[in-house]
Amino acid sequence: MNRRWVLAGAAGLVLLVGADWLACRALMSNMKGQFNQWAHNLRDQGFTVAYGPPRGSFSPWGARLIVPALSISGGKAMLPGGLIWHAERVDLSLALLQPDTLTVTPAGEQTLKAAGLPGVAFFADDLTALVPLSSGRPDEIDITAEGFSGRLANQPHAQDLRIASVQLSLQAARGGAARTSARLSLEARGVDLPDEGHWPLGARIGRFDIDLSLASPALSGDAAVEQARAWRDWGGVLTVQSLNLHWGPLTLNGAAELGLDQQLQPEGQGEAHVGGWAEALDALARTGSVQTGVAQTAKAVLALSAHPDQGDATSQTLELPFTLQNSTLSVGRIPLMRVNEIVWGGV
Repeated sequence: MNRRWVLAGAAGLVLLVGADWLACRALMSNMKGQFNQWAHNLRDQGFTVAYGPPRGSFSPWGARLIVPALSISGGKAMLPGGLIWHAERVDLSLALLQPDTLTVTPAGEQTLKAAGLPGVAFFADDLTALVPLSSGRPDEIDITAEGFSGRLANQPHAQDLRIASVQLSLQAARGGAARTSARLSLEARGVDLPDEGHWPLGARIGRFDIDLSLASPALSGDAAVEQARAWRDWGGVLTVQSLNLHWGPLTLNGAAELGLDQQLQPEGQGEAHVGGWAEALDALARTGSVQTGVAQTAKAVLALSAHPDQGDATSQTLELPFTLQNSTLSVGRIPLMRVNEIVWGGV
């Protein structure tokens, strides 16, 4: 009797292992098919997709696909100037118990160039993206990174910007008058700036959060300048729904709407709630960034419009409207700084 139970248990274990092996092998085959279909769909949308021969493997827990030298370029119909992204290697994995969530793990250095802006090179100690595969929802991706560092791609000897931890959420939906509506949420903690010691408010930004949304039509034209003009004429607006910054003594909470002017340069307006401004002005004066007399005068003038902070009666908060116009950032009616112009080039 006991022997029969042992034999039955062994047979059941063999069947279970066999079924698991077949399921993971099917998962591997399905992932290869989905990856090929994804690349095919991107090419149909005008993107260029290139990569080395993928290598697949599977285990009792799931399946894995390693894609070397993955590059994607294009997207001019959705983003003026398009984008170029390259990763040394990308690991894709599906767990047997979670087949509707794809885990994407880029490895090595990555480069990104978008919207005619300077390209950046970056890598992370641990970077993971989760992509839901279920149908009936907008495109969505959640990214977490630890030990992130980046620099301008054309300055290989520049010091890195380092971030202790990053959380990024991207959502996109297509349809209607706007071909794409997108939303981005970014949370960064422990941002170490390059050239330590040369920042009046300190070389570390404790916290930086931003939540923004963008709608865009199908953009016509091949050149980035043509696409930027089409986006502007359509009435394109980038909405910064919230921005939070903690940098040394300075705290800032703001919101803004930005578009493009007749010269295709950013313009817009918003409002910022600023705390720790007096201490920040003192720090700017100590480092010689502004003259001491100017800092003291600014503190006296700003104190007239400041009000007690709701969370701390001993400190004062400023509510400052600002505008970006003719490449000049102004607070109220006071020009504060010039902003570098965007040079619209091709991808």
